[in-house]
Amino acid sequence: MNITISNMLAADQPALQQLFLAVRQQSFTWLNTAAYQLTDFDEQTKDEWILLAKNATEIVGFIAVWLRESFIHHLFVKTSCQGMGIGTLLLNEVKRKLTDPITLKCLTQNKAAIHFYKSNGFKEKESGVSADGPFLVFEYEALEQEQDQL
Repeated sequence: MNITISNMLAADQPALQQLFLAVRQQSFTWLNTAAYQLTDFDEQTKDEWILLAKNATEIVGFIAVWLRESFIHHLFVKTSCQGMGIGTLLLNEVKRKLTDPITLKCLTQNKAAIHFYKSNGFKEKESGVSADGPFLVFEYEALEQEQDQL
């Protein structure tokens, strides 16, 4: 699979809306996803930097970042393409372009995502509770990763 990473263009919006809706409905089995809509993508990524992953002409994943805080708001990969390294490619591109520390929040029910972030060098920093349930805050610092490897 030949994956390219690029910035989102306006023409990519409909495909990203579909991907965002489908993956959330398929993955968030512990939540009531009946009210999810295509327009959720637009509302939840407003003013965010969005990178997408393409396999030829098909969008297979994206990452949305709140740049002011180096905060990863969303990272989604098409369900049938998960486990193929696409999420890691997107994450690594963000790591290359942002200054430390990079943070994100993940619901504790999302065990696969927690494992993914930990395996990509993110460390648990704090916890809390939101309307969707308990969550963890993760942080990535490149310098910290280098020191851990010494």
